Amino acid sequence: MLKSVLAAMPTYTMTCFKLPGSLTKRIQSALTRFWWDGSDEQRKTSWIAWTKLVKSRKDGGLGFRDLQCFNDALLAKVSWRILTQPKCLLARILLSKYSHDTPFLESRTPATMSHGWRGICIGRELLKSHVGRAIGDGKETRIWDDPWLSLDKHQRPIGPPPETTKDMLVEALMETNTKTWDIEKIRKIVPGAEADIMELKPSKRGARDSYIWLPTETRVYTAKSGYYESLKQNPEEQTEEQEDQGERFNWLKHIWNIRSSPKTKMFMWKAMNGALPVGENLKARNINTMVRCPYCGEEETTLHLLFHCNFAAQIWRKLPCKIQIEPMSVQDIQTGIEMSSNIICLPPTGIGEGPILPWLVWRIWIARNLLIFKRKSQSVEEIVTQAVSYAREWQLAQQKKMKSTQGTHIPNQFRSIRQITGGGWTTCKSDAAWKAENKIAGLGWIIHNGINTNEEEILLQGSSVQRFVKSPLSAEGLAILTTIQKAKDLGIRNLIIASDSQQLIKAINKELSTKELHGILHDILDLALGFEKIVFVHVPREENRKADVLAKLALTDCVI
Repeated sequence: MLKSVLAAMPTYTMTCFKLPGSLTKRIQSALTRFWWDGSDEQRKTSWIAWTKLVKSRKDGGLGFRDLQCFNDALLAKVSWRILTQPKCLLARILLSKYSHDTPFLESRTPATMSHGWRGICIGRELLKSHVGRAIGDGKETRIWDDPWLSLDKHQRPIGPPPETTKDMLVEALMETNTKTWDIEKIRKIVPGAEADIMELKPSKRGARDSYIWLPTETRVYTAKSGYYESLKQNPEEQTEEQEDQGERFNWLKHIWNIRSSPKTKMFMWKAMNGALPVGENLKARNINTMVRCPYCGEEETTLHLLFHCNFAAQIWRKLPCKIQIEPMSVQDIQTGIEMSSNIICLPPTGIGEGPILPWLVWRIWIARNLLIFKRKSQSVEEIVTQAVSYAREWQLAQQKKMKSTQGTHIPNQFRSIRQITGGGWTTCKSDAAWKAENKIAGLGWIIHNGINTNEEEILLQGSSVQRFVKSPLSAEGLAILTTIQKAKDLGIRNLIIASDSQQLIKAINKELSTKELHGILHDILDLALGFEKIVFVHVPREENRKADVLAKLALTDCVI
């Protein structure tokens, strides 16, 4: 409700304009009160700060939107469109008025600018520190002024630049004929960046340089990724203690992804964040300084109530499970949750391998409330029985739900090589082997007539070695690029390119985008235009063993 209705209401306006801070705070206040209050007449305690709630679930929050950061992220989407599509009508009109003689990222913000352009400039500030350049032919990227040395972080050569190379483009670092890096020029002009530059693979067939969004692998800006980057820059987002806790504890594994009901997950999340109204937390807020444990009379903390109280310890020891934990050895709630996640109840309980922890701590909490507010006490056996019963009922309900969806068939995204019909096809299979220590890749390929590998006639097979390869994906891309060039040299017209890299085949078929393949991908698609028919398909690793062996042999035989 909060995410889909109230937080989404101002989305259209936030896409165009920067909302006043007072307005976003009023909306945030309405969100907070709706979350914590039971009704309009009741105003309850906000147990957790808003800065904690807006963090993602994997970082210990609930994923609520910080409206100011979300506003900046939506405005940055318009700025990204202007930056990457300067010839669209919106960009041409705005740039001709406000940035006609300077690049968009460097243009000034005049006092007479419109409210709309002011919002775009606010979004541009988010882009500045997270945008890089993917090198194609190097004709549009400045060596010293643009961040082009890395695809993962905002990095440019360290200056100051000499007067002779101050305005030099990246193209000047390449050999004119081959469009590969000229090591001698690199060592002379930017000697400290040699290793970073050599890992970049420029286009040999004229791809233009491109802006990329560094925080994502797809290189394309999204409001979601921009929002989380904006949230990181918010000085009020989190304390160091909260950051350390989020790094130590796996929230997704131990809370949000466990097989249990939403209410028990929320209860565990509150327990981890000190948001349960136990005596310690009530005393800290001066609500009730006399609340003690209803079972033993000691100071009531979350850890004491769920693990250390003698009553709670008896409950844990009564669990019908294979491996039991000693509740008194639990040092904090985090340790208790991590230790209890390994508890598996015995088969007669009917729970299977489902977790018992969420249901057990939930029933301990319910029993505590019944004792305090209704004076009804439950025995240890009753609480254990109820926890097991609730867990079993929930597991059975999920099994029925799974059976009802088993008939749904999800078709394969990738076109199978066996679905290709007709004659006159030539099949090329490629693979790569990559060594992380020295960034060397072995490339292997095999070209044969026909589609059926059982009746194949090998036309060509071979291997080669490539140095300064950034990742296995780049190696796979170079293998396909080499294979297509070999097929073109043989005069083949109808070609099937097969690889066991799903990510690469998706990128070639334009089902996804990836920043590290910018130049390689352009060259592959440019070469593909020279064939009458060409198909890129994914094959299982077992069907690509010959190319895999060739690639590994090339890597093994390589002399460093």
